[in-house]
Order: sequence, then C-alpha cells, then structure tokens
Amino acid sequence: MRTIRGHPSIKRMLDVRLAATGLSAFQLIKDEIHGPMIIKPLPDLVFIRFCFDFETKHGKGIAVAFLVSTSNGTWKAWSLLTRLGSLKAYPEKIGTLHSRPSHHESWEDQRRQEFEFDEGDPTVLVIGAGHCGLQVAARLTYLSVPTLVIDKNQRVGNNV
Repeated sequence: MRTIRGHPSIKRMLDVRLAATGLSAFQLIKDEIHGPMIIKPLPDLVFIRFCFDFETKHGKGIAVAFLVSTSNGTWKAWSLLTRLGSLKAYPEKIGTLHSRPSHHESWEDQRRQEFEFDEGDPTVLVIGAGHCGLQVAARLTYLSVPTLVIDKNQRVGNNV
C-alpha cells in the first residue's frame, strides 16, 4: 500500500509500473452498487465515484475512483483505490476446480505436510500473524498458494 500525490510523482510511478504490470481490459462497472454516482457529503463538496474492472499480467482487479469538482468548474482526480481480486496462475477452487477431500490421508497428516512444506518451499512469506496477516494467508491458502506466516510474537494474533 502506498500513497502517491501530485502529477509528477504519479507520472513517474506510472512510467515505471505500467509496462511491468500489463494493465489492460478496463471496463466501467454499471451495476446498482458500483455504478457511477454523485456524492454530496457537504453543501459545497461534490464527488463523482465510479468503479471499473481491470486486468494485469498476473490477475484481475477492481478500482474505485473519486473525482472532485474544482473552483473553476473542472473535475480533478481525488483518489484511486485498486484491489487485485484474483490471480491468473492460482484460479479459485470453485466448480470443477474445487478440490475433493482425499480419503487416503488423515487430516493430521495433511496438516503436517502443510506445516512442513513437504511439497516445496512456500511461494509467499507473510510477515505478521495479526488479523490482516492471517486474512491474507487464509486467502492465499484458499487459492492453493503455499504460504508461510511468521510473527515476532509467540502467539498468533498477539499484537500487544
């Protein structure tokens, strides 16, 4: 996560990242929840919010953009939030991809193999076993991405 402000900084980031990510397939979302909407939180403040789908070399995502009216009557980008929702190399295990339980091994054996990475090294290292770290690890595990979570604390979720 990062915040980038100002035209020069945004241009510099886009020049570096656009080719590497392969950003493409922009599609405005027009449904009732994500469709373009005028938001007027204060009498003198108006936003236009719109959402769009996009693709990268590695996955598919969604973005939320906010435009704000300026004093001269033009619209200016206020914020753009993006989220990669799926990974192309690790499709969700739904429908025909849903893994069926194996009756050849016990649950304990399956968990041991998972913890010991018998199949190879983890693909992702999540640093921090708090709520966010565990959520990311759970999602990656659901996508069958080998994930290792580490934390400086002895107990999971012990963020004191």
